[in-house]
Amino acid sequence: MEVISVITACQDTYSFNCNKSCDARHCLGSQDCDVFYGNCTGGCQAGWALPNCTTACKSGTFGPGCQSKCSERHCKGDNSSCDSQNGTCQHGCQPGWKSRSCNLACDDGSYGAGCKFSCSKRQCKVSTTSCNKVNGSCEGLCLDGWMGVDCTGCDGKYGPDCSLSCDDRHCKDNNAPCDHMTGSCEGKCLPGWQGATCTDNCSNTTYGDNCAMLCLDRHCSNTASCHHETGQCVGGCVSGWQGTTCSKVESAASTDFPVGSAVGGIVAALVIIAVVIVIIVFVRRRKLTTKDHTEHRPVLEKTENTLGKRSTVFSGQLCSAATCVQWLPVFSGQLFMAATCIPPEPF
Repeated sequence: MEVISVITACQDTYSFNCNKSCDARHCLGSQDCDVFYGNCTGGCQAGWALPNCTTACKSGTFGPGCQSKCSERHCKGDNSSCDSQNGTCQHGCQPGWKSRSCNLACDDGSYGAGCKFSCSKRQCKVSTTSCNKVNGSCEGLCLDGWMGVDCTGCDGKYGPDCSLSCDDRHCKDNNAPCDHMTGSCEGKCLPGWQGATCTDNCSNTTYGDNCAMLCLDRHCSNTASCHHETGQCVGGCVSGWQGTTCSKVESAASTDFPVGSAVGGIVAALVIIAVVIVIIVFVRRRKLTTKDHTEHRPVLEKTENTLGKRSTVFSGQLCSAATCVQWLPVFSGQLFMAATCIPPEPF
């Protein structure tokens, strides 16, 4: 009895010793929960599932305790999904139905998408004030010059009183049909546009196909908004980025510094320096070679002016006609003085 009295004394808590809070639950009304297991005693808030109200409704269900089904709505497109809390259809209602959850039929005398069309404005041969709430069928023939199920067919226009032009849509398919009631493209929109008729542009923070691209993902200089079709930054790109959407890293070639000219100048300077070095080395080697030949040339010690003997002394050695390799004449002015002998190389 003592343990039970402790448990029943829990306030906004549960479990043994009341050490767990009911605040983590999404209980309907108050935050009271079962003192033993924490189950919400008054049910769950809309969008949360029983029994403990901590699990969000699964896809296809909504409302308190997730007891309602989205398929009971008349949502446009896939009616198996809707807002998990209030069942609101995310893409509007099917023709013939209205309210946020699309569970109310059009009033008598109206029909079509959003119940915007009037039965009395049809061009039926048999005029009636009421009609099919979904398509406004005349259930008979149209007056001459009119066509369509509801005898309101328009030439290149759609909507109430044929007030909207099919050419104002931005369908991805240029040959997309234009329903005279809804104007639906029945397909995808061009980048930057959305909606069944592709006449609603993306918000100022999104752009591109299905408005799925975020302006914040680019590198705009001063704003998070961009063009709804191209994503072009209104104020240009921050430093280091380029392109229409400021999503490309700026290359070195696009900077203001003339990199190409600088590199060309450096290469030319290196070539000139190399040529100068080669010339200097060549001249020095030639000087050394000339000096070496000069130092090793034989010195004439004695020359006899006797052509018949044809012998002379080079560096103390006798050079005879038999051993002479080459004779060189020696002149004094225009007077022939002697013949110089070049001896053979020593072995």
